[in-house]
Amino acid sequence: MRLALLFVLCCSLGQGIAQYTLFVLLEEFSNGAGFLADATRCNSRFWFTPNSKCNLQLQLCVEPLSGTTSLDLNVCNQPQLNGSYVDLGNVTSSQNSIVFNGDGYTYGGWSNPYIIPVASGTFQGFRVKVKAYSFDFPRNTLGLIDQYVYTFSDGSQVAGSSAYSHDRPPAPQSTFLSLAWNAGSDIPASGTTPGSPTGPPPPEDCYKIYETSATDGVYTITLSDGTPLQVFCDITGGGWTVIQSRADSTDFNKAFSEYENYFGTTSTSYWLGLKNMNTMTKSKQYSLKIDLCCGNSSKSETYTGFSIAGPATNYTLTVNLPGTGAAGDGLNYTAYGSMDNGMPFSTGDTWNRPDFPIGFCKSYGGYGGWWFGSCSNNLNGNVYTDSSDYANLNQCQLNTNSSGPGLTWDTVATSTKARMKILPTINLLSFVDPELEQKQLAAFCSS
Repeated sequence: MRLALLFVLCCSLGQGIAQYTLFVLLEEFSNGAGFLADATRCNSRFWFTPNSKCNLQLQLCVEPLSGTTSLDLNVCNQPQLNGSYVDLGNVTSSQNSIVFNGDGYTYGGWSNPYIIPVASGTFQGFRVKVKAYSFDFPRNTLGLIDQYVYTFSDGSQVAGSSAYSHDRPPAPQSTFLSLAWNAGSDIPASGTTPGSPTGPPPPEDCYKIYETSATDGVYTITLSDGTPLQVFCDITGGGWTVIQSRADSTDFNKAFSEYENYFGTTSTSYWLGLKNMNTMTKSKQYSLKIDLCCGNSSKSETYTGFSIAGPATNYTLTVNLPGTGAAGDGLNYTAYGSMDNGMPFSTGDTWNRPDFPIGFCKSYGGYGGWWFGSCSNNLNGNVYTDSSDYANLNQCQLNTNSSGPGLTWDTVATSTKARMKILPTINLLSFVDPELEQKQLAAFCSS
């Protein structure tokens, strides 16, 4: 079992705090596409329908390291709890994830933020024990999603905000948890860490840049593993990070190993790389938007959860159901018993669909790489730039596919341009202005 600490923003502790109070604020918990720990779905009969997701139940234990602690998940040494976990009860109904309310909002026995008075000793950090379940009402059974223990702070970080994901084989996806804590000190308003000459940490995505910039364009972000990358930031649309862009004839007919890494030109057409997508989407919960252009007209599809798993799964794509928008829910379209959602990435030289021969996959057609499930989508297909290639340019109907399929989405639709972009899910509803977003998309389609 592997636990990956993904991001920490913290303050230095100094000499420790005697007789302190620890505040723990839950921010987000996600179970991705809704898998139980045994790799079955929360709702095994109707998991593919919008209203049949997990009914999340959470139990938490916060153990200050200054007192009695144990790695035993059956023992909780949280002060004042007498060995029991805090039972949050059902925190969702038919939802695989939750963004928690603060300001004293109550979930069962947990008031957010949760307050833990520590009578003696100095702050030496704390660990959190988590038990997550899904209740199946028709069967009246409780299914285990995940359980683990993790040390958030070793005592050098008196206040901070962290997110981490927990791998749980054989389930194909990690669970995700983010929370903040404070043991008696304010986080500096400037965003700097005391004693650090470097100031705020580098932006990990375009939303961070959106907070201080008003201009669309190419920026450098730094991933949680320290990798610097140039990306195009859709600032006008709300701070989206573009992870794939198809705007010219740049060759996307690549080998699998090439798709694992960045390639292309950031200002026009590029691919962020499967490895980088995995690093980004395991550091926090993102939402995905697909933008499609047919000439100067445009349409989009949004998924409120998006992740790319690691190389052991051949970078399996997962989105939360369903997609919303005018473009059509292509990733959940089912054909030949499969959909792109939940599929590994494949190319011509590395075909990861042993159940379905490559020659029958219409949307591959000898070009590009994609999560070929339904074989009805391929936004890495060939870009046809000559108007003579189209029988009807206004409807993007190709009259030839001599260089492979075009930019294909949702069975039959083709496009002249396309892009994939992501935004932290927690910021999706609060900060995205549909009018400004449409303005930026129109600029992309007409450029």
